Amino acid sequence: MVGGWTSFSGRFGHGGYYNAPVEQALPVTCLPGFEGFNRILPRSEAEVLATIGEGEDEHPLMVVWEFGNGRAMAFASDCSPRWAAHFQPWGHYKTFWQQALRWLGRKG
Repeated sequence: MVGGWTSFSGRFGHGGYYNAPVEQALPVTCLPGFEGFNRILPRSEAEVLATIGEGEDEHPLMVVWEFGNGRAMAFASDCSPRWAAHFQPWGHYKTFWQQALRWLGRKG
């Protein structure tokens, strides 16, 4: 298979091969894509935990830091079907959000 913006996971998830019948025939596993995201710039004290893209097209997706007595996280995409339609079927989606909330609430 030859890749491109509309194959595999595709740019902004347009390929949609993740968890689709065609994925079973491929020698790779496609990652859940995002339909869109907000471009954000992390503050110097923050930690970037996840990015989207590569090289000059790499952008922060999830950024965290300690603030006062608490913690804050910026997730630059969405958890609803609008931008996360291909992210929501991911087998670890629920665990991802549970762990994020535990970390934010200092429960883990």
